[in-house]
Amino acid sequence: MKNGKNGFTLIEILVVIAVITFLAGISFVSISAIKESTRRNLTLAWATQTAAAIHSFHTQHSDWPTDTLRGSRVPPQKWYEFLNHGYTKVMDGAMPKYETSTVYLELPARAVDSSGEIIDAWGRKLVIKVDSDKGTVLVYSIGPDGVDGTDDDIRSK
Repeated sequence: MKNGKNGFTLIEILVVIAVITFLAGISFVSISAIKESTRRNLTLAWATQTAAAIHSFHTQHSDWPTDTLRGSRVPPQKWYEFLNHGYTKVMDGAMPKYETSTVYLELPARAVDSSGEIIDAWGRKLVIKVDSDKGTVLVYSIGPDGVDGTDDDIRSK
């Protein structure tokens, strides 16, 4: 039955709106998953680069950049400042001292907070543990949930 009017019925318009809404919802979920995956990958890369920089320092100086060593500088240095400015060993009597030299680590500005701490993609400080007795370096993020020791923690390789 033709009544001579052109156009869409209310049902047709509602179906099109429902399909568009459904597609937008699927896109939003996909984009959120991609953003989370990117954050995890960035954090893993920053943690791995930090661990490699600490190992490079040890390889060059046969000494680990421990909290004591970093804290001996005035003022005490954050990890990024220590690894980004680089240091070379100079003996001050019997005590080793480090002077500016090699740059061990360069990270993008968003990987370092305003206080100079290396942070993850969620803005939380990376945990850096150097065990000079065992010769191990562990750099990790507590992950998106912000709780240490859970399955979503991101550890350097």
